[in-house]
Amino acid sequence: MIRISKMSTLTIESLQKKFSIDEIEKNILFNYVQINNLEYSKSEYLTRYFGDFVANAELLNHLKSIGHNSIEDIVIDMGILMPESDKKTNGAFFTPQYIVDYIIEQVNPLEHDKVIDLSCGSGAFLLGIIRFFQKKYNKSIKDIVAQNLFGADILDYNIRRSKAIISLYALKNNEIGEIGDNLITTDSLKYKWNFKFDAVVGNPPYVKFQDLDNQTRKYLIEEYSTTKLGTYNLYFAFFEKGLEILKGNGKLGYITPNNYFTSLAGEPLRAFFQNNKSIYQIVDFNSTKVFEVQTYTAITFLDKNSNDYIKYDKIAPKEKPVDFLNNVDLTPNYYSDLATKKWRLLCGNERQNINSIENKGLSIGSLFNICTGIATLKDEVYTFDTYEEDEQYYYVTKKERKYQIEKAITKPLVKISDIKNSEDLKLNKKRIIFHIQTPKAKCFQYRNQYWKEIILCVTIILFLYKTYYQRETKVNIPILHFMPTEELRG
Repeated sequence: MIRISKMSTLTIESLQKKFSIDEIEKNILFNYVQINNLEYSKSEYLTRYFGDFVANAELLNHLKSIGHNSIEDIVIDMGILMPESDKKTNGAFFTPQYIVDYIIEQVNPLEHDKVIDLSCGSGAFLLGIIRFFQKKYNKSIKDIVAQNLFGADILDYNIRRSKAIISLYALKNNEIGEIGDNLITTDSLKYKWNFKFDAVVGNPPYVKFQDLDNQTRKYLIEEYSTTKLGTYNLYFAFFEKGLEILKGNGKLGYITPNNYFTSLAGEPLRAFFQNNKSIYQIVDFNSTKVFEVQTYTAITFLDKNSNDYIKYDKIAPKEKPVDFLNNVDLTPNYYSDLATKKWRLLCGNERQNINSIENKGLSIGSLFNICTGIATLKDEVYTFDTYEEDEQYYYVTKKERKYQIEKAITKPLVKISDIKNSEDLKLNKKRIIFHIQTPKAKCFQYRNQYWKEIILCVTIILFLYKTYYQRETKVNIPILHFMPTEELRG
């Protein structure tokens, strides 16, 4: 079963207003040493790390009062303890332990497998990997660190912290877990690995295109197929890199935003996945938040098997994420049913029900020529609800003033977002101001697109002038209506 660890964030953030980040970091780790009666001098790395460190009594007392008693609490606090600029440009979000454990359990590495986190942060996945190999294979931390564990991060202080946390975890388990060259400071997207891995896990950075510097954008365009077009996100390239360094029988598990299913920016990533048929499973949290930020996520699993379908499940409304992960019920979604333009991933009987609906009766497309929807650029001016009317006019009140609108220049309007059932459609009173030919109107013909656009602009200007003049003078005036010739209609 999956369990959730307790976390505290507010106090650490407030401490940064009074103490430096480096001072808080070392006092947090030293506090763990004191609470657990550890002799850090037994660890060569920790001896170098603490050096001539002198604890801050005030800070230590504050840390003790908020209960930093577990190694998981420390990992969480280290994830918070970074400059604001790094949070934005490196897209750092702490991954809850139950998410870490689920991903590693699903990837299920073998006893001698090499597992890497390409953006390890303060070590949440690294600790998860160690716990997994301890529990499943009864391996020592020393052997796990030497044989199975690999990590990289672009920020040097993340690697420093990860090494310190793993060393403390080893001491707590009565081991000396010295870390060699398996954890490195590097840009994983640029680094050339000398070998491939049996498993890739992690929570890659979520960085919007707008927050990337020009040099990074240029490199991504040149080196990665998923980031050549549009306003991509940095995690797209981490999917591509992860698959590249994976062995033929390896597996990858990432938690990332789930908007790549449908967003325009995500189309190159969807194309990449469909060309490789590399996704074999997705566990979707939909609009349920896993992180303490407004990011909607899913866990995506890849391999190199050229899969026929994606096994998919989605969290139910109001279901707790931890309960969902304990009861995942997967449904196959065949690649042949997915359109690169937008993925419609379904679970249970959803696809069968939708296919049944779509294959009954006539489709709207066979009855009407469906183009783009109505775009007025100013809905509050051109659309209104008809609550008051007489034979000739609709009356609309805005900002305590009543306006009259000729019925002849309006048409019924249905907004799909307002309609939930057939009763809503019956009660719909919405209209749109739409210039049409009337008996009194003079009509001019136009025969090409250039004049069509010019005349449309003129028509709008005349209509606005008419509305203003009529309101001020109370005199009704006709408006010119321009209609296309027969060959331009449609």
